[in-house]
Amino acid sequence: MTLMVATALSACSAGNSLVRQSDLLQLQQQLAQHEQRFVQLAEEHNAMQESLERLHTTQSELLTYVREAREEQQAEIRRREALRAAAARRAAAEEAARQRNKGTPVQDSLAIEEAGARSEVNTVNGKVIVGGVESVYLSPPGVVLPARIDTGATSASLDARDIHPFERDGENWVRFHLVHPETGQPIPLELKVSRYVRVLQANQSEGERRPVVELLLTLGDVTQTAEFTLSERSHLEYPVLIGRNVLRDLMVVDVSRSHTLRPAIPEPTSSSRLDLLTQ
Repeated sequence: MTLMVATALSACSAGNSLVRQSDLLQLQQQLAQHEQRFVQLAEEHNAMQESLERLHTTQSELLTYVREAREEQQAEIRRREALRAAAARRAAAEEAARQRNKGTPVQDSLAIEEAGARSEVNTVNGKVIVGGVESVYLSPPGVVLPARIDTGATSASLDARDIHPFERDGENWVRFHLVHPETGQPIPLELKVSRYVRVLQANQSEGERRPVVELLLTLGDVTQTAEFTLSERSHLEYPVLIGRNVLRDLMVVDVSRSHTLRPAIPEPTSSSRLDLLTQ
């Protein structure tokens, strides 16, 4: 195209005062062809950009799918391990009962009550059905407390009195006490703080900063380590609130039922039981 333009311009020099009409037409046609090619290249570029964007979207969706599949697989592994552990504990308890009674049927009233409670346990898709209110075993301090089961709560919460944060070896700790459900006596505890959360309530503008601690929780035959937010719950009916962080992947809630499970409490030694009661 540059050569054609130079040729056309040379025709306008002193020796060539006129430009042939055919040369001008040919030049215009070539310019039109180049413009058409430019438009075509621009369209191809836009199409390529759209393809790259779709590819990136597909790649992101694939990564999300793989991550969710991995999380589901890990949750299934945890659920199966919990069920196997629960089955092993039941088998050990039954064997111990047979040994104590020398093969005769268990006549102990507590054992009969526990067997009746366990016989009512149902499962849905491998998940244990729990009621709207259950008894849970917490360690520490090694006591059974009534708990409200709430699928609307993100995490578990524990009624803690006289909460005092402090530092130990450069780490955040908290000192508080629980109220014994039978005697009403305080049970002092000192635990390491996992993290802090800010809870915003209707009557607060900035929210309340609450410590979160880890406790070993037993609900029925399921034992797991769970995070509990510490807060004053004396105005509420139940000292423990169980949220989705405990229920997830393991349990289904039937609000029409209550006290369907008896926690499989590990047998403490006589000295540890005395320590818990005298703390």
